[in-house]
Amino acid sequence: MISSVHLDTTADTNTKNYKSLWRQSIKRVISNIRSEKQSGKFSERIKHFNTKSIVMRRVIEDISSENTTTQIPKSIIDPNSVIKGLWDMIIGIVMLYVSIVTPLSMAFIETNTFDVLFWVDIAIDAIFAFDVIFNLNTYFLDEEGNIVVKRKEIFLNYLKGWLIVDVFTCIPFEILQLFTGGYSATNKLARMTKLRVLPRLFRVARLLKMVKHVRSSSFVQQLQLLFSLSHRIMQVLTMFTGTIICIHVIACFWYFVAKMNDFNSDTWIARYKFEDKDPGYLYLCSVYWAITTLTSVGYGDIVPRTQEEKAVAMCWMVFSVYFLSFIVGSISLIISELTEKTKFRDSLLAKADSFADESGISKELRNKVTNYISRNSDSFSAKVTDKSDLIQYFNSDIKLELVQSIHDGAYAAFEIFNKQGKDFLMRIIPLLDTIEYPSRSVIYSVGEHSCEIYFLLKGKVHHKHENNVFRVDNPGSYFGDYEMFKRISREYTVTAVMNTYLWVMKESIVDIIIEEFPGVYKEMIQNSIFNFKKTKAALAEIMVLKRMKGKSATETRKSISEKYESMLKEGESLDGRIQFPSLRFESEIDNLIQMLKYDRRVMKAIMRNLTKLGC
Repeated sequence: MISSVHLDTTADTNTKNYKSLWRQSIKRVISNIRSEKQSGKFSERIKHFNTKSIVMRRVIEDISSENTTTQIPKSIIDPNSVIKGLWDMIIGIVMLYVSIVTPLSMAFIETNTFDVLFWVDIAIDAIFAFDVIFNLNTYFLDEEGNIVVKRKEIFLNYLKGWLIVDVFTCIPFEILQLFTGGYSATNKLARMTKLRVLPRLFRVARLLKMVKHVRSSSFVQQLQLLFSLSHRIMQVLTMFTGTIICIHVIACFWYFVAKMNDFNSDTWIARYKFEDKDPGYLYLCSVYWAITTLTSVGYGDIVPRTQEEKAVAMCWMVFSVYFLSFIVGSISLIISELTEKTKFRDSLLAKADSFADESGISKELRNKVTNYISRNSDSFSAKVTDKSDLIQYFNSDIKLELVQSIHDGAYAAFEIFNKQGKDFLMRIIPLLDTIEYPSRSVIYSVGEHSCEIYFLLKGKVHHKHENNVFRVDNPGSYFGDYEMFKRISREYTVTAVMNTYLWVMKESIVDIIIEEFPGVYKEMIQNSIFNFKKTKAALAEIMVLKRMKGKSATETRKSISEKYESMLKEGESLDGRIQFPSLRFESEIDNLIQMLKYDRRVMKAIMRNLTKLGC
């Protein structure tokens, strides 16, 4: 029950965090633009912008036309500057040191005046004091993204945040301790003064804040690329590091409460006769107690008895309830997202395997496609439903290799494909479906709806009229284009003579050609006219020869010619629907208008092109 409730809470928290990140990102963009405007860099960047976008051009003009900009004094620090980033890294390292060494020096390490730790603590106090000054001289962005450089407003904004804690942590307790009893091991008050280090532990939270702030820096990005760390892995590492630090701190506190009571008979050290054990063993026992309490195991072999021990144990148990629910909820969310990503990646790989089997690509290219999908699955849209959606995410190198590898470069056998550029080939060839037809199977029958063009890769097909074969096609030829372009039913039946492989160009692919390659579409129409005439001539010859057995060759040729002309007229030939002038078209729009007379689908392409032109 706790976990389910916490999952909802975690989701709400993540939503708020995303909103906060977006606000910060927008503020940073505005800040960078204004900073560059003052330095004169922004106007240079505008020159390199693609101003064809009307919206982008207006945005740039609006930003450029601002008459009032906030003047940043030289004494005010830019939070996005390199100096601020380096300083945050230094503070992060110092805070990491504080979170590890300070609890140890508080509990297990005996310190003396003017020893190494004394001077290190003085240096840390100085760094923290300088950090306060640094923050008081760093501008910030208000809720509207405006730069605030007035020191009074910076002070008030800092006061609402970490100012009090930061000031407290930079107080030199080491120097004050010299006037309050020194470092005597027998002075209980002196030991209590070691609680001065507690405020420094609050700065661990700033470490996480610092890490989140500098993750976008080039240094951190290079580290992530070097170790191939994803966002989720960074989250896991952050949670793991936070857990280790929390266990370390509470373990030191657990030993410290016994030390604070001079290890009397009621402390856990005395009760379990650990007085003579070395500090390493005692630290291990403290960590063991912290882990068993955190995980709610609680074997009972180390239990609290004194008031201080019970107080520490209760605080740790209360913290553990929240901590465990947070960890369980976060890990569950991460695992759920990773599972969804894994399922999505597996579905992409399954589509890629199906495409590879269908296309007969080489094993080397198949492995290359698989590796590409595995590495870049996060960039694929969840709307990938078929191979056409999948292929559009491949880079141009893979697409070109696919064209050359699919059925061993079978595209070259088709004149309509072989003379096209690589842009057309990369866009269209991988989209073609490969279908196998067994011997004597029907590819399509007379009267069927025509919505596909067939390209013969391997085998042989017969065109039949009234069960009579009048045309034979071999590899490198294609058919079915005329009926589909004219949007009429199939006029003949086509069957496979032997085991036959065909490329199938669906209507959706033709629509892509209409929109993106209108010149190729025009050529396909012209070829369909030629195929139509050749088919009619073959059919006329077969029909006349069958009817005029025993007639002279002259009469037969005349009858074939008359039958051919009659069939052209009766079939409402494509030539009658559209006339292509001999002169060369001067624009794609002219091509589209001419083709519109024949195919209404071209209107959609015209509208899309006009929209792109801003009409």
